[in-house]
Amino acid sequence: MLLQAMGQLQEAEPLSRRALAGRKATLGPTHPTTMISLNNLALVLQDQHKFTEAEQLYRQALVGREEALGTSHPDTLQSLNNLAALLQVAGRPAEAEPLCRRCIHERATALGSTHPSTLNSIGNLAVLLNSTGQLEEAALLHSRVLEGREAALGPEHRDTLQAMGNLAMQLHVLGRVGEAEALCRKALTVQETTLGSEHPHTLQTVRNLALILQACDKLSEAEPLCQRVKLARPRGASSSGCITM
Repeated sequence: MLLQAMGQLQEAEPLSRRALAGRKATLGPTHPTTMISLNNLALVLQDQHKFTEAEQLYRQALVGREEALGTSHPDTLQSLNNLAALLQVAGRPAEAEPLCRRCIHERATALGSTHPSTLNSIGNLAVLLNSTGQLEEAALLHSRVLEGREAALGPEHRDTLQAMGNLAMQLHVLGRVGEAEALCRKALTVQETTLGSEHPHTLQTVRNLALILQACDKLSEAEPLCQRVKLARPRGASSSGCITM
């Protein structure tokens, strides 16, 4: 998986295939370690946009884990999550949605509604619903994630601030720009204190706030934020969305 992390996918694929074949031969096709190799190969294939074969492998891993571990085991739910993510990336959100909802239900039942894994699944569904135009429910889900992370991690944790930013941008899409602006400013204040003004997460919030202010026709306030992002970003990076005045 190191080669995959380094982006060397063509080199990673034959090694992943060899590992899977070896584990099938020595451990059997349904051994938990074989399932890990199956999943790893699927990830490599997905990163190369070889969606058809990756989907087949994810489905094999899901069935194998359901039979060996049960439907609510964390490894089974990880396979379910992986398959849903693939279907979404492949442009099949209608097929991904019921899998996301099942994953939320199973994780909430097994782990609790505020467990980090449950909240991650809720956030994944929110992103999917936004992509299919189900904006109100997406906002409600982002709000649930924010409330859960604030309760579990505190208001200044990075994951809480990420959830705050996600909700802000969802509200922006819905036209609830006043609420979106307030959340963005709140997140930015904390990020500047805890992460610093040049941290990538801070700059992303600056950019988001600029977009929201532009939507409110507060261009004089948005313009210095856009300039701040432009000056801080690496050469060649984009500051798309900001209007130059």
